[in-house]
This record gives sequence, structure tokens and C-alpha cells, in this order.
Amino acid sequence: MIGLIDQGKIHKETRSRSFHKRREALTQLSNNFSALPDKKQAWEDIIRLAKDKDRNVWLGAAGSLSAAFPHIPDKEQAGDDLHRFTGDKNKFIRGIGAGALGAVFSYFPDKEQSWNDLHQLTQDEDENIRGIAAGSLGAAFPHIPDKQQAWEDLIRLAGEKDTDTRVSANYYLGKASIVKATEAKGEHNFQEELENAIHFFEISSNEAVHFNPAQFCYPFYRSFYTIIFKKQEAKKAVQNYLTEAKKALEGSEKKEKLIQVVEKLANALKDVKNGDDLNRIEQVLDTCRKQVEEAVDLIKTIKEVAPGATMILEKGLPFICRKIG
Repeated sequence: MIGLIDQGKIHKETRSRSFHKRREALTQLSNNFSALPDKKQAWEDIIRLAKDKDRNVWLGAAGSLSAAFPHIPDKEQAGDDLHRFTGDKNKFIRGIGAGALGAVFSYFPDKEQSWNDLHQLTQDEDENIRGIAAGSLGAAFPHIPDKQQAWEDLIRLAGEKDTDTRVSANYYLGKASIVKATEAKGEHNFQEELENAIHFFEISSNEAVHFNPAQFCYPFYRSFYTIIFKKQEAKKAVQNYLTEAKKALEGSEKKEKLIQVVEKLANALKDVKNGDDLNRIEQVLDTCRKQVEEAVDLIKTIKEVAPGATMILEKGLPFICRKIG
């Protein structure tokens, strides 16, 4: 099907008088960008449509910019284009720039400039822009050169009057804490950062009204934490948290596999607890190790699509294995 793409026709429709055709052209550019022969022209078309006079057209521009950016040969020029968006007088154009920054941050050759743009957007006069910037800041966090300032920006945004901004900022403080947990040295520091993540996810989930980004993360990480550090209450509590997490699956195969990993780890520790018959200890340990091995295999299958979650699971495995013996 890729060979049937007519870039000339798409380019022509980006200048159509019909906003329906311009919107469809934007969709075509976004969905097929990697296969288009003239990516420079395609990028320029997206940039122009991102400034379209019709709201129905430019609403999808941030997603199109994000989809196209990884495939642009001249990322320095593309970065300059987004830089101009973030400083535009029109708040809607700034919003498009703010929305695209987080998704493409890791691809920027000049991360200092992109970080400065994002930092400025978190202080924008428009609260909606600040809310969008909170999401982009969280998404870009692992790649930001000044993580301490980024953390302070998220803390500040978590205190905003706007509920959606607070929900987003707390969610990404949780995600940032997950990053810190994966980098933590020693069990105590790992536990502390995981507790911080759960705390922020809980605040985000409890405050959510229009959307709840932490709906899955809070019960998922809470269940994993309970398995490792709260073994006395693990069985019932873990099941409750996993039941809650399953309600937020939304058809996601990635999330379903993450839950399967935690269930296998929970079953492994349950078997250890039940293995009090000396004649069955070795059999029980073999079963436990098998559960852990299966969990490790599952982790490998989703490592690319859920890097943060799988890194946490891998970080926690030695503590679980220590309990199994």
C-alpha cells in the first residue's frame, strides 16, 4: 500500500479551500511520513497546517509534528521550527509547540535549547499552556539535562489552581520518581523512591476529574511495592490492587502483560509462604523459581514499549528472589 501514496496529491490538498481536505491531508502526512519521498516538503506542509486558520485542522498538528519529527533528516532545522512555535504570540501555536516538545525531546540534537523552551512554557501566562507543558516536561524528564530544575517545575505545577494541571504534574512526578527508583543505589533508596512514586500517583488519581492518567499506575506500582516490602499483607492487598489495575487496562496488551508479571511474582511468594512442609520445600522453591523465570520472560517481551515499568520490575526482582532463596 505504501507504493500507492501520492505525495503530490497530498501536498495539493494541504492548500485546498476545503478544511475537510486540509485536515485529511494532515492525517495522511502524519500516518505516512516515514514513507514519503520528499520529507522536507512534507514537514513544511505540516508546519503550515499547524498554523491553519481553521481549528479543525490545527488541532491535530501537535500529534503530526510528533509523528514526523523522528523521520526528519535535518533535525536541527526541525528543532528551530518548533522553537519558533514555543515563542509564538498566538497561544494556540505555543500550545502546539508545547505539546510536541515532550514527545520528540529525545531526538533533539540541542537539548539545552529545547529544555530552555520547555522550562519557559511551564511559566507561560496561559494556564492551559502550563498544563500542556506539565505533560511534556514529564514525558521528556529522562532526557532533560537539568533534572533538578525540571523536578522543581513539576512541583510548582502540582500546586496550580487548575485541576487538570495538578493531575498531570502529580502523575509525571510519579513517573519521574520511577526514573529515580531505577537509578537508586541500594534497597532503602529504591524503596523510598518507589514510595514517592506511589504517593504522587495516588494524589493524581484522587484529584482526577476529566481524565485519570494514574488510573493504572497507582494500583500497579502499589501492588508491586506490597509484594516486595509488605509481605504480611501481600496476598489480599495485592489482589485488590491488581483488580483495580485491571479495570484500567483499556484493551492495552502492554498493561495486561505487566499485570501478569506481578501476578506471577505474587504467586511465587505465596508458594514460599505455603511451603512449610519440609518434605515439599524443594518442590515449592522450584515452582517459585519457575514463576519468576516466566515473569522475566514476560518482561523481555514488553521492554521496548514499557521501558520505565520493566526497569522497575527488573530492579525489584533481586529483592523478591532473595525472599524465595
